[in-house]
Amino acid sequence: MKTIKYLYKTLIITLALLALQGCSKLLDQKPYDYPTINTFWQTGKDAQTGLAGCYVELRAQLLNGDGGLAYFTYGDFPTQVFGSGEWGQFPFQGHFEYYTGDVLSDYSGWYKTINAANTLIEKVPGIPLNKFNADIKLATNEQNKIMGEAYFIRAYTYFYMARIWGTFPLMLKSISSASEAVNDVPYSTNAQILDQCLSDLTEAAKRLQWGYISSTEQAVRANKGSVYALIAHINMWRARPNQPASGAPAFIAKAEAACDSVINKGGYQLVDSTAYASIFKGKSSEGIFEIEFSTANNEYFGIGGFTTLFLAKPIIANGRDYPIFNFSSDFLGLFNDPKDVRNSAFFYNLGGNNTMCSKYSSITYPTADKLTWRTDDNLIIFRLADIMLLRAEALTRLNRYTDARIWLNEVRNRAGIGDYSGTDANLANEVYIQMQKELFLEGHNLYDMVRTGKYATNPYYSAQRYNDEGYYWPVNVNLFLRNKYTQQTPYWSSRIQN
Repeated sequence: MKTIKYLYKTLIITLALLALQGCSKLLDQKPYDYPTINTFWQTGKDAQTGLAGCYVELRAQLLNGDGGLAYFTYGDFPTQVFGSGEWGQFPFQGHFEYYTGDVLSDYSGWYKTINAANTLIEKVPGIPLNKFNADIKLATNEQNKIMGEAYFIRAYTYFYMARIWGTFPLMLKSISSASEAVNDVPYSTNAQILDQCLSDLTEAAKRLQWGYISSTEQAVRANKGSVYALIAHINMWRARPNQPASGAPAFIAKAEAACDSVINKGGYQLVDSTAYASIFKGKSSEGIFEIEFSTANNEYFGIGGFTTLFLAKPIIANGRDYPIFNFSSDFLGLFNDPKDVRNSAFFYNLGGNNTMCSKYSSITYPTADKLTWRTDDNLIIFRLADIMLLRAEALTRLNRYTDARIWLNEVRNRAGIGDYSGTDANLANEVYIQMQKELFLEGHNLYDMVRTGKYATNPYYSAQRYNDEGYYWPVNVNLFLRNKYTQQTPYWSSRIQN
């Protein structure tokens, strides 16, 4: 798999100059532009290096936590995808009382990504255009592209945090000391945070184009398709049933329009059902935004995390005999149609004693003895099937059932199971089922459950917990010592002693 060659070649420079890595504690971080504030932000190459750091920090946060599994822990594990395993009942089932001292309940690390984006947004406009390119038109396009990507990354990061904690400090300026992000800074409301995300995406859309400059950037660099996919998700999140109903129709209409833009202007195509694996290998015709990994560049998210917990022999040549965690029978029960191509495309030995997900099974071995291994797949954030199903969900909520069936059926037919023949009354449920089947272990399932209201009827949860927004994670207890404005998420406020 090719990487974003220019960006990642500059990774070491980025880390040294911008101090994006170092001590694990946010309080110990050097200022972002230390020590070259007067000498670094001078050229287009400097701006590209800063953007590389932005992407690197985003990837680092998505892979935070034990085994680098943050993305799956937040988006998939609380949805009963997995059941019992070697460690007993899988610890992220719906009734689990999240450990509030864990790194995954601490949002402070995300401000490294935000500060990287803030610095780009502030510094890049001050770089003379002739320092990007002698051709002013090309220079303007490059400057705009860097700015657009920075706005997108900031919006995505804040939205990602908003779905996990709801509220937190909103920082829109670069800071000389990263600790300012959490030390005695007032909280913004969830509405303010999401409004800012949409404002950032408006700025990003002005600066980015459809398509890509080269194939090396496909899906792994944000473009206008990424922007509109995120706009769609934000608006549908705002319209979830446990929020005031008065604003929902407008949010849903905006989401549907954004989905339309992605589908009709983005140039994306569903991959053939015989090529599902290409989606996860990366840069497929279906990919809209994804995080790139290349084992050739020592980039991977497998060893110690995904592959150790969820894969085994024969996918891993010298791995365990069985995976540590097993899929729940309830989840596997969704894949009961023998015509569904996803049965074999997404699983190894479906229904057997060793059922494993094969989405992330492009394994490489750095040594001849194959005693260690790496996962050479990309982390998928948005893809076309996701947007088609999101559009079907939006259209169903707008009572446009005939139109909703079009996009639902696109996904069903690619999977080989034909058009939906059920009633309009059950259409929303069918859309949700296809989301579960199509997008599991892609960081979506919990948010789909919350957004559609299915969380309230899930046997591990309750309508009361849904109304109390109990899907939010608790806030790490250490943050209360560093910020007098820290607020515990509502559901957990009466259940945790800070």
